[in-house]
Amino acid sequence: MELQLVESARRRGIGRYLMSLLEAIGRREGTRKAMLTVFKSNSQALAFYSRLGYKPDGISPSRCLPPAEAEEYSYEIMSKVL
Repeated sequence: MELQLVESARRRGIGRYLMSLLEAIGRREGTRKAMLTVFKSNSQALAFYSRLGYKPDGISPSRCLPPAEAEEYSYEIMSKVL
């Protein structure tokens, strides 16, 4: 699933609401962890997901590779225990 909001829909609580719905569905279905991928260059999205409690996952390049090698990847894998 991919979630994107047009600029005019941002900062109105819509993204937070949609993420809470997806997390609720995950919990209902017995999912233990939610995961997502975000471009490192998208600082607004990184901050948004961090505010929701997401952290870089153990399988994210920044967490499992040497720093010089991890820099070659343009994304971060983030997760949150549900």
